[in-house]
Amino acid sequence: MESKGRCNKGCYLKRKFESLKSLQSTIKKLENALSQMTQSGANTTLVKKRLNAVYIGLAILENLWNQKPHLYKHEDLVEAHNVLWV
Repeated sequence: MESKGRCNKGCYLKRKFESLKSLQSTIKKLENALSQMTQSGANTTLVKKRLNAVYIGLAILENLWNQKPHLYKHEDLVEAHNVLWV
């Protein structure tokens, strides 16, 4: 499949699938964390921001790779980028 950093179509599709699966797993973990934190009365601001940013990241990848539409505005994308990367 892979040799010297190159990736054929099958490898590329596998990487896409694994990336989407990883983001979905991250979303589930953040949703569980948010639920537990809400029940315990903890501050949930950061978890909510991260969860929203990962939702947006997943939507963007699905848009690019699978042509699924998303309804996020440019400002939402900038905020998600800042939460995840800055």
